[in-house]
Amino acid sequence: MSPPPKSSRPDPAPRGFPLRAAAPFAPSGPVDRAKAAAGLRVLEQMGLRVLDPGPGGGDPAPFPYLAGTDADRARTFEALCRHPEADLVWCLRGGYGCGRWLPLVDWAALPGRMPLVAGFSDVTFLHAALVRNGRPALHAPLVATLDRTDAPSRAALAEFLRAGRLPALSGRPLAPGTAEGPLVGGNLACLCHLVGTPFEPPWTGAILFIEDRGEPPYRLDRMLTHLRQAGCLAAAAGVAVGRLTETGAPPDLLRRLLADRLSDLEIPVVTDLPAGHGPANAPLLLGAPYRVDGTAGTLAPA
Repeated sequence: MSPPPKSSRPDPAPRGFPLRAAAPFAPSGPVDRAKAAAGLRVLEQMGLRVLDPGPGGGDPAPFPYLAGTDADRARTFEALCRHPEADLVWCLRGGYGCGRWLPLVDWAALPGRMPLVAGFSDVTFLHAALVRNGRPALHAPLVATLDRTDAPSRAALAEFLRAGRLPALSGRPLAPGTAEGPLVGGNLACLCHLVGTPFEPPWTGAILFIEDRGEPPYRLDRMLTHLRQAGCLAAAAGVAVGRLTETGAPPDLLRRLLADRLSDLEIPVVTDLPAGHGPANAPLLLGAPYRVDGTAGTLAPA
């Protein structure tokens, strides 16, 4: 299939608010049923109707770390995008494998107004392809992480589902100034693996959001250096760093690393925003306009 075209400004409310129904989807790794059930209960408590995703089936996954074959997942995604009742396609878990099936999607044939795709982590691959295709994407907890998401993040998510209002997030200033642009990004490791593919996000003039889990400082350094040398960071209008968790390093070392890799870009940078792996994971609408203030340390819808 042809790759998605470069993005135009997305419609931030594909089917209008409130959003009432969500279809679960496993784009990456196999699903833990207990965690999925707990997360689906949280969605129902938020007032969403959880839709039957369909009969499923298909061929067995070729590897134990995948939720299904590439062809089956691409076909399921296309079908859910056309679901007549779904306002959201909510990804069940991350892991690995989302990027494998993107070339099998007929991006040009997706409906003009389709459900928002919610998730994060490995879902960054799918989110990047959607934003490149001019579609918004909801960076938000996975179904499997919803029951461990903190109360403020859940409240912000419920407010978005009800009225389309997104929170302004506060972090720590790193490099001064302000900038506005479409929000792109997600998991740092996934973003690095998107560089050079037909699905990498549109970096130019964007506010780049990054987060990650379990990456020690030298690997964070390597990934940020890769984005620098690929020209991605120089093209961005600003950088917003979410939570970098389970790094095995003290906060001061991480801050020095981020300053070393980001502060000379002459664009605003804010760090330690409450989004990413961990209990604090506030919703962000990728593809929508955002304003980053590196002096005040904030990221907010523009």
